[in-house]
Amino acid sequence: MVPSGHYEFNRLPFGLSNSLANFQRMMDTVLRDLLGTECSVYVDDIVIFSSSASKHAKRLENVLERFDRANLQLHPGKCVFAQAQVQYLGFVLSKDGISPSPEKVKAVKQYPAPKGVKEVRAFWV
Repeated sequence: MVPSGHYEFNRLPFGLSNSLANFQRMMDTVLRDLLGTECSVYVDDIVIFSSSASKHAKRLENVLERFDRANLQLHPGKCVFAQAQVQYLGFVLSKDGISPSPEKVKAVKQYPAPKGVKEVRAFWV
């Protein structure tokens, strides 16, 4: 017999159809006023950006405080800190700006040139 009470998942069950959207909404809520000014978040990928080491440390502290207050934990093995550039959602983010990820561009560059109308249509669809 299972005792009655409140049960919570230890890990998000991604098999549920709306769990990804709910997790994104939670992250947006937790980091609400930091989004766009100090960090960017897409599901479980959080990028903290800054122009100096001291600003970066303060922004990192702000994000970690929010996670602590929301009782969220980070997996240390999946965290990377103080990088000059980072791959994020198919782009490379750096002090020079945003550029497409070389791996993504490679696929398009290596795609064979279409030889007929049907192949052109297949490429653009």
